[in-house]
Amino acid sequence: MTEQNLTGFPSIDRPWLKYYSEEAINAPLPEGSLYDYMIAENKDRMNYTAINYFGKKITYEQLDSRIQECAKALIAHGVCPGDIVSVCMLTMPEVLVLLYAINRIGAVCNFLVLNATEEEIHKQIASTESRLVFTVDLAAGKIREAAVGTSVEEVVVIPLSASMPAPVAWVVKLKSCKEPPMEGMTGWKRFLRQGKRGGLCLSCPSGAMQWQSWNIPAAPQGNPRALCCLIRRSIQWLSIISVHPRS
Repeated sequence: MTEQNLTGFPSIDRPWLKYYSEEAINAPLPEGSLYDYMIAENKDRMNYTAINYFGKKITYEQLDSRIQECAKALIAHGVCPGDIVSVCMLTMPEVLVLLYAINRIGAVCNFLVLNATEEEIHKQIASTESRLVFTVDLAAGKIREAAVGTSVEEVVVIPLSASMPAPVAWVVKLKSCKEPPMEGMTGWKRFLRQGKRGGLCLSCPSGAMQWQSWNIPAAPQGNPRALCCLIRRSIQWLSIISVHPRS
């Protein structure tokens, strides 16, 4: 695109293309979702290390297990394809888990800058109509305040020490500031436990869900939208849903 034709919108002008060759620009893009691509590229080395976090190694197989667990919890909390989930975190394994899990079920991950002001975060959350926000415990109070007056129904708080090896985690826990629990906030472990209710099976590709007959996950108390979402998603994906008889 010439200088005269520039619109000023990077998503349209794509100024980064000037750094790539014609061959690279015209190369076919991977098909499927981000999650699909990650699994496909590492299917023959699932026992290899995917993340090395403070010396604690997490294999691709372990990472995928965490992603599946998180994806089920997201669905149990009523997250549907196309929904925008906001994430305001530090660089930690749970960020990758959330990114791939959100992508896995066809939702959109909206990353927020942790050092932004409450007003800036409030605008981002409000503009995306996020109902669910994930943040690290160090910023829990700030995010909760920023979420006031928006569509946010729940703030999930993840401990900074969640994936740290024991010695480092102990130090972090001792130094971390313990804030009293606030209404509308949920702990990471409690959030994940919600996904274990029922028999949701994420065995179909590209975010398609496969439901086990007679064992549909129950909607969490106080969140009837989860059940409505199950019905809506079942109608939308009728052609790719497989129902198996109870064994």
